[in-house]
Amino acid sequence: RLLLEGNRTAGLAINGAGSNADLSGLVVRSTEGEEATGARGDGVVVFRASARLERAIVTGNRSAGVVALDSRLTMTDVAILETRAEDCEPSCDDDSTGVASLKALGPQTVVDAVRFRLSGSPETVCGLQLFLRAQVDFMTGLVERHDLGVCLQTPGGYDLRRLANDVAYIDSGRPPVESTDLPVPDLSDAFPPAPDP
Repeated sequence: RLLLEGNRTAGLAINGAGSNADLSGLVVRSTEGEEATGARGDGVVVFRASARLERAIVTGNRSAGVVALDSRLTMTDVAILETRAEDCEPSCDDDSTGVASLKALGPQTVVDAVRFRLSGSPETVCGLQLFLRAQVDFMTGLVERHDLGVCLQTPGGYDLRRLANDVAYIDSGRPPVESTDLPVPDLSDAFPPAPDP
């Protein structure tokens, strides 16, 4: 068992190609942002690495409970609770991606979550933020108390069935999924061709 409490920038960072972590019985809580700016404060960050979290609680952190960036992450029996806004809000720099329980970012990212709970705070916008073609599969879980259950920010759409396999989305202030990738209609037949001069 491992308790990480009150760290700055990240509660736990698994960083770098070839890095691999297999963690069980982990508690990461109350991570704060950078001392100078208040930015970040993520609970667990997996960056270009591989990690397996089992029987873990990630609670009261800032910006994100768990972040996977160009990584392979497997979570089983994990609760990500009460993620708070960065301490620099509302004046965070442009690198801020918003507040989410789980962030999956980058085309090399693959996340599998089984028997999980994502429970937001009044400051948590997204249960899952899926960004830049990351791949996420949920099975048997609960996503609750977020403005949006899923913030889908990946071009080309996403098969939402991958996020709905025995997963309940409750207590969202808006529809449970919001996407920034809106289809553009083909208007090529809507306008007559220009006349020849």
